[in-house]
Amino acid sequence: MNATDEERQAVWESLLLRSNRGVLMRGDIIETAAYFHLSRFSVARIWERGISSMGNRVAAVVKSKKSGRGRKKLDRAALCRCVAEAPINDRENQRRVEAASSVSTYLIQQLIEESYQRRALRQTRPLLTPAHKVARLRFCMKHVQLGVNGDYFFDPMYDVDHMDEKWFYVKKIGQIVYLLTGKDGKAAEEPTVQYVHSKRYITKVMFLCAAARPRGDWDGKIGLWPVVETYTTQRASVNRPAGVEELRPVSITRKISRRMLIDNLVPAIKARWSQNQKHMHIRLQQGNARPHVDEDDPLVLSAGCSDGWTITLSNQPAQSPDLNSLDLGFFSSIQSLQCRTVPRTTEELIAEVRRAFNSTTTDTLNKTFLTLQLVMRQIMSCGERNDFRLGHIHKNRLLAAGTLHVAIPRDIQTVIDAHLGIATLSALSALQAIPTLPTPQYATASQCSGTHRPTAGQQHTTSPILTSILSFTTWISAYLITAENNEAERCHFFSRKVHYFHYGGSSTCHAQLLVN
Repeated sequence: MNATDEERQAVWESLLLRSNRGVLMRGDIIETAAYFHLSRFSVARIWERGISSMGNRVAAVVKSKKSGRGRKKLDRAALCRCVAEAPINDRENQRRVEAASSVSTYLIQQLIEESYQRRALRQTRPLLTPAHKVARLRFCMKHVQLGVNGDYFFDPMYDVDHMDEKWFYVKKIGQIVYLLTGKDGKAAEEPTVQYVHSKRYITKVMFLCAAARPRGDWDGKIGLWPVVETYTTQRASVNRPAGVEELRPVSITRKISRRMLIDNLVPAIKARWSQNQKHMHIRLQQGNARPHVDEDDPLVLSAGCSDGWTITLSNQPAQSPDLNSLDLGFFSSIQSLQCRTVPRTTEELIAEVRRAFNSTTTDTLNKTFLTLQLVMRQIMSCGERNDFRLGHIHKNRLLAAGTLHVAIPRDIQTVIDAHLGIATLSALSALQAIPTLPTPQYATASQCSGTHRPTAGQQHTTSPILTSILSFTTWISAYLITAENNEAERCHFFSRKVHYFHYGGSSTCHAQLLVN
């Protein structure tokens, strides 16, 4: 049996205590071997090696003579290069990596254990067009305010009410649990199995949820309403007799959405909102799903703008579920609390979800609005993508210290980059909206700039969209050349005005640059 370095040192020190001037008594080796659960030959070798090496004033008993033997390790850098040559799509599991890189599964597992590789989840994000990117940037810019000292910061969003729908299930499929492996001397635990008739037909209920930014003595919770209907059972079963009224979930439609807004959401806002802020223009932010009502729906506007209130609808940008605070952690918090119980019926599920909604803390809801501001900050920094990673500001630590932000500050360079991103993406969207370019004659730069006038008999068409794009391209080139490393020049170019207009009555956005 091979002893560890610590065990060898302990054996040597134990034998030294037993010895008398370097001589052991009869039976000391056997007793020491029994105490450390080693063979007497191993203990004798440790003693002999220690005695023979005492001439150098140091007992060489720790390092084993077997160290350094065996096959040398393969170069990890070379293995990583082989794995890197395999496409990402061929790295779904270890066998596919082995087939694509000629690296055995044993070595792949060794790379994972030695932190040369890691297991990651490939996320799926909504596909964004240039029009979507422009809408996202403009949405973020609407929430940027200029402070008294000249600094930019995000709107605290005290006048916005976020609303959204979410499904909640009686049972969660594929739930992750933490089990003991048995290293503590007890039997290893095994995960329990839950049984259902069909994973496709698990009882579920859709809820309409609305919440605002917490403030003062108000927790910001507007309400949570199930999208269900009452029906009378036609047949008897082992669970209930016939003729009993029960609840069942329904698919949300525009008619149902309008009814819930008028009958549930708007009255709840008027009842829960502070009467001192009744004069405030309250905006109900909703997604762009088809069942949602239009922003100018007359029935909803009539209900929201009555009794001295001003409550209107506003849609968040399309393909942007990350711009709603409910989807940034509040729904997950409710679901985490709801999954602690095991409801069996629709009524029990509704009761448990409502209990979880009421149990969610105000700090959790407040932190989701800060997360939304972090998302908008990342969108303004890299507006062409939605695969960014949020930076941590340690909200719990700041909350415990009493220094949690109300609004995330923003620097001038990010605001400038956002404006440039809007102009660039608007020009790209306008370029994609051109149906056909004139062929075979193309407009030259002099024609687009207006210095060239066609003579009689010349037939060519100069698109005003091309004029805007070429002017914008010229301006961007000058910006990049003269203001590459100069903050003052960047602010000077930023002071030039960029106007956006609708061309030809269409909804396509085009950019036109007007230099002061």
